[in-house]
Amino acid sequence: MHRTPHTVSDVMTHTVVAVGPHTGFKEIVGTMERWHVSALPVLAGDGRVVGVVSERDLLPKEAGAATAEELMSAPALTVREDATLAQVARTLALMSLKRLPVVDRSGRLQGIVSRCDLRRRHR
Repeated sequence: MHRTPHTVSDVMTHTVVAVGPHTGFKEIVGTMERWHVSALPVLAGDGRVVGVVSERDLLPKEAGAATAEELMSAPALTVREDATLAQVARTLALMSLKRLPVVDRSGRLQGIVSRCDLRRRHR
């Protein structure tokens, strides 16, 4: 018998590609292309999520002109791994977001949850 998922940790993607605050524009773009993602969490040295850099953040910039720290949206909007799926769905809808970094109690990255992850929970 399958257990019905109830929290973010039940449906999130555990392997997440992220960058550091000093990662340059070209490396950010290359990482997004290589991993086929449209946004990357920006992590402090201790693994805490300090921001998110998305394709939208890159649009007004020129190649080589900035680092993740200068480009990112901060503070990062995150969700705790014990949040309910309803809470996450509501946040994604209200903020018009496609995904949210998932963090533990100390703000360290644990995964990422996307709209697709929420839809898959019904399969």
